[in-house]
Amino acid sequence: MRRVLLLATAFFPCIALHSALAQDDAAEQFVIEEVLIETRDGTPIAAIVVREAEPSIRQPTALMYSIYRTDNDVQIARYAARWGYASVLAYTRGVKTGAARIVPYEHDAEDAYDVIDWISNQPWSDGQVGMYGGSYSGFAQWAVARLGHPALKTIVPQVSVAPGFGEPFDFGNVFVTQLAYLWPLTNAHYKRAPDTFYDDWYRSGTAYRDLDKIAKSENPTFNRWVEHPDFDEFWRKIITDGDEFGEIDIPVLTTTGYYDDAQLGALYYFREHYRNNPDADHYLAIGPYDHFGGQVRPARELRGYSIDPSANHLMGDLALEWLDYVLKGQEKPALIAGRVNYQVMGADVWKHVPSIDAMSNSRMRLYLDGESMVLAREKPDEDAYRKQIVNFADRDTQNNVFTPRIINDELLAENALVFVSETLGETLEISGNVTGEFDITTNKRDVDITFALYERMPDGRYFFLNRYLGRASYANDRSSRKLLNPGERTVVPFSETKLTSRRLSEGSRLVLVLSVNKHPFEQINYGTGKDVSDESIADAGSPLEILWHADGFIDVPLWRD
Repeated sequence: MRRVLLLATAFFPCIALHSALAQDDAAEQFVIEEVLIETRDGTPIAAIVVREAEPSIRQPTALMYSIYRTDNDVQIARYAARWGYASVLAYTRGVKTGAARIVPYEHDAEDAYDVIDWISNQPWSDGQVGMYGGSYSGFAQWAVARLGHPALKTIVPQVSVAPGFGEPFDFGNVFVTQLAYLWPLTNAHYKRAPDTFYDDWYRSGTAYRDLDKIAKSENPTFNRWVEHPDFDEFWRKIITDGDEFGEIDIPVLTTTGYYDDAQLGALYYFREHYRNNPDADHYLAIGPYDHFGGQVRPARELRGYSIDPSANHLMGDLALEWLDYVLKGQEKPALIAGRVNYQVMGADVWKHVPSIDAMSNSRMRLYLDGESMVLAREKPDEDAYRKQIVNFADRDTQNNVFTPRIINDELLAENALVFVSETLGETLEISGNVTGEFDITTNKRDVDITFALYERMPDGRYFFLNRYLGRASYANDRSSRKLLNPGERTVVPFSETKLTSRRLSEGSRLVLVLSVNKHPFEQINYGTGKDVSDESIADAGSPLEILWHADGFIDVPLWRD
């Protein structure tokens, strides 16, 4: 029988802060404890417990499991206690204790299980645990849920990252430097890169694998991750996958946002849960939120866009309302009226449908007419194409279709192709995720394709709807790379785009900004066929030539009344 023990109380260095908080909480009759919880292999897990001072009171527990430590952690834990829970904030092994090296993702399932086991045996616990929290905390919830501890009654994974799917890859197996290198450097190894890091790497042309030479900091987590460019067994062991979803039969609420960087990860769990368990009791709430808004509170002004009044819904409160519903038998939150609950930007309404597919009831296919640079309703001549040339040896320019703002006065289309639809003769609602395929011919063995989709509003401004980035060699199977044959026409399908919902005004147009990825913030795929992490500017060779054939198209999901 494993031992899970209370090893220490108030052993962390911020004694003055915590003493003040404890005095402040005296009137609220809370006890604040900092404890160590021993796991099955003897490694201690640090945790903060905020609970009722009266020892005879047994409560359900709200558990957040995180890799982050901040000066506000006691306040975070106290929030759920004020909501009527015994509140526990536990940390990934190594955080606050130094008793183990911090290794993101790999130990959290078993460690969180042991934390739940410890909670369920405390005199202040009523035997029920609900987990909540965002980003890394969302991942931890899915990781432990597959192990089926009987005390775990529900999870509320918010803006959940999905290792190997949405992180450190973004979209189609392309490593994103912020996620792949800088995040573990800062949060697992407590180091920093120089302020000029991105520009230094881009201009040097150094291989991606050698980012630590640019940062001048060892990063063992990054070095481990880049050894696995496929969605292989390394990632499958970490992430909840396949049949494991079939074992998760507790109620689940997922929250995310249209502009949440982790949205693909959050939706991976939602879709895979239903795919492997059609009877899953799982709900989704999504609106015009970024990574913070999808787990705490929305920004009234999000990247230049004033969100609709109905979108101003506190996702942090929604999580605790959900715990009330499951653990205390209260009414289900009013916002959760369907399996999929989404806010339509520009319409100021929430809609509630049984599935993501039910967000749309038709699709509009638009072809890439390269001769006229139009998104055409009718299929153009199959021999039509537009050529694009990209010189990977050129470090004075970038190909970057990412935009940090939602509403833009001008189109950001540096070194990209711009396709524009006809004027919309009616108000249309886009709801769902854009899919499609590109029909290309290149002189290289691989290419990373990127696009951004906008609404050009009647006043001439551009509303950013979506972005895609994917590696052509993984388009059909993220687990196995299949290189292109230079000079041979190839169809590259895509479906991993972010979910969105927006009412387009009559008189608007759709605009597709299409390019080949080449900028400092993600891997640069030189197209040699080697492991992209090993390629450098020495592999640039002759410029990439890519023909975008007119058979390529995007399918835009629409809801028509």
